[in-house]
Amino acid sequence: MTTLQTVTPRPNPGRVSVPPVGLKGRRSAPHILLGAVLVVVCALAFGVTAVRVDPRTAVLAVARPLPAGHALTDADLMVVQIVPDAAISTVAETHRSTVVGRTLRLPLAANSLLSDTLLGRRPGRRRASR
Repeated sequence: MTTLQTVTPRPNPGRVSVPPVGLKGRRSAPHILLGAVLVVVCALAFGVTAVRVDPRTAVLAVARPLPAGHALTDADLMVVQIVPDAAISTVAETHRSTVVGRTLRLPLAANSLLSDTLLGRRPGRRRASR
């Protein structure tokens, strides 16, 4: 059978116990204040930057389902905010006046983004002869 003996450490009379350097327990009020001010300034800077950097752009979409051949009116259109992508062809909100009156080549569901490829010419206009 094994027995376990507990040994109590004996104090070494030749060594003096010294607390580790830097752990004095005091706190500097100016350093705490400076840290708090830095946190607030950085949070404000992040907030302002996040609000101003908005990659979305305003484009046109149809507000309701529309059949092919329908001449677009201002009431048929709505503005949506999207993040632009090179793979998606859209019509900018600033071109709204050029879209009104043009016909649709295909039927569109509600909330579909408008594209120049989906739009025909204005009704009543003829192609220029060559």
